[in-house]
Amino acid sequence: MFLLPSSKDSLSLSKHLKFYDIPIDFSDSVSLLYDEDTELEAFTLERSLIALKGSFVKTTSIYEFSLLENPYSVNLKDVVVFVNDENKSRIILDNLWALENQGYLITCNSKIKSKGLIKVIYFPSDELCDINISLSIIKKISSLVNNERSKDLIKELENINNLDQWLISKMQEIDFNSEILLSPVYYPAITLMSKILNKNVKKFYEMPSGNVISFITTGADAVIVRKKEFELRSSGKNVKEVLLDIDPLLAPIYLVLMTYLFKQLKGG
Repeated sequence: MFLLPSSKDSLSLSKHLKFYDIPIDFSDSVSLLYDEDTELEAFTLERSLIALKGSFVKTTSIYEFSLLENPYSVNLKDVVVFVNDENKSRIILDNLWALENQGYLITCNSKIKSKGLIKVIYFPSDELCDINISLSIIKKISSLVNNERSKDLIKELENINNLDQWLISKMQEIDFNSEILLSPVYYPAITLMSKILNKNVKKFYEMPSGNVISFITTGADAVIVRKKEFELRSSGKNVKEVLLDIDPLLAPIYLVLMTYLFKQLKGG
């Protein structure tokens, strides 16, 4: 795992965050394919295209696409695939090749090669690859539009080297040893968080098995979460709400960064 310096004073996670060029001219209609290991970058792209650019995005898992949709679909010209597993990439590339679908496969695995009309875009494989791709996606889509939100996002990303102390401060608000429930805004972070913490992080509507719960939410979806918190408290659960009120596009990425940071400080 990517190791941070042992001293809190020397922590500099943001120095390892990188922005990559994504050489894709995203159209107004995109077919987006992903697997469970690439949810963060896939849903970052989906949300960015919809929220910033107003695009139509059809998001499908590679399994559903390969087994249920591709045999009956027409030729697709704007496919974007996220996959890092080599075996899974062969399956989806074979399916896309068979119907001459066109597009890109974005990956952290240099062993995955282009096939047919699907061009592979490879990014350096390190522990923060998924995060760096996700940040690069937001920067790319923000640069394609001209509105206040996109300007704010670009400004935030330009100052990302100042992120460390904020991450450390917010990380300390979360009891990572408790059972963790995430509000809908944070769903793209679930798989990576579960892997880093080596435990099951749950969606807000799932029933927790323990009695001590950290409920992580944002201002965007706090209302529906608080109804669930009330239900859990009424059933005797000890629920702590953690409000990380940041832009919903960046929120899942920052939460994964906090989880990495917690694991490294813990010595994992």
